[in-house]
Amino acid sequence: MCDKLQQQGIDLEHNRFLILQGEVEQISLMKPIAANANETGLLEYLEDIIGSNRYLEQIQTLEKALEDKNDERIEKTNRVKAAQVEMKSLEKEKDIAVNYIKKERDYMLLTNMLYFIELGDAVKAYNQSVEQLA
Repeated sequence: MCDKLQQQGIDLEHNRFLILQGEVEQISLMKPIAANANETGLLEYLEDIIGSNRYLEQIQTLEKALEDKNDERIEKTNRVKAAQVEMKSLEKEKDIAVNYIKKERDYMLLTNMLYFIELGDAVKAYNQSVEQLA
């Protein structure tokens, strides 16, 4: 009989599967949460009954990992914000540089066009000179 109860998750070792009449008053007078590790509050009592207290260490480890990841996220978010501020401050200089490059490109195109026109005029003058000599 005991084996079947234990297979169903009933804790026969600590007798938490039944609460005696005298314990009801004692439970009702418990503080919601224990003031220190040596006391038992209602929360700790219920955790003991349902067995969730065996996960406390794992929960604390995961809470620490979550806190570390949250700190890391905050630090990276702050770095992104700082980079955005710096990027915004460089926007004007970027626009000036882009305009300069565009004007320089236009100047080079116009200069090349002028050289081709002059080359065409020189070729035309050369051909006329050749015809006159012939």
